[in-house]
Amino acid sequence: MEFKKPKSKDVAPVAGAVIAGAGGGFATRAIIDSVTKPAIEAAPTQKELDTKKWAQGGVALASLVALMFVSGNDTAAQVTKGALAGTAIVNGLDFAAAAFKKEGALPANKMGDFVRSGLGLGCGCQTGQTDSGWHQALNQPSYDGYTWEEISAIRDANLDRANTTLLSTGNSDAWKSMPVV
Repeated sequence: MEFKKPKSKDVAPVAGAVIAGAGGGFATRAIIDSVTKPAIEAAPTQKELDTKKWAQGGVALASLVALMFVSGNDTAAQVTKGALAGTAIVNGLDFAAAAFKKEGALPANKMGDFVRSGLGLGCGCQTGQTDSGWHQALNQPSYDGYTWEEISAIRDANLDRANTTLLSTGNSDAWKSMPVV
């Protein structure tokens, strides 16, 4: 492998492959979701969830096989390879996440935690809230279960207590004094 200065004629096929990869992956995800959504939306059965999981796995495998048959270096070949690779990656990750979602499917060690994290499983960011009521992904308290009126009342009470706005205190951590659910 050798790195070289890119030429303008090389940009279009690579950009097309990347865009087609993202488009192919997300289009097939949307198709599989739309086909399985009416049944799953109401109350998913294990059979419906398994059907979706195996459809994702099948699409990923079929995309990999089809990718092996595409040859050439022209723009059309690059875009086709990108679309098939993107389809295989997105659906393969969705399949793996569905397969390992069951409790105990991965070992309870650092490697299992690493794989769970990579697949977006078993972390506080998945539900958006940890047990402490802290919204980990946003690094702020979670107000799940409160109405907007209640949240506004809590904010106003904190502002009145400090007799100033939180931003004018000069304390960037002042908002952390707000009660946490």
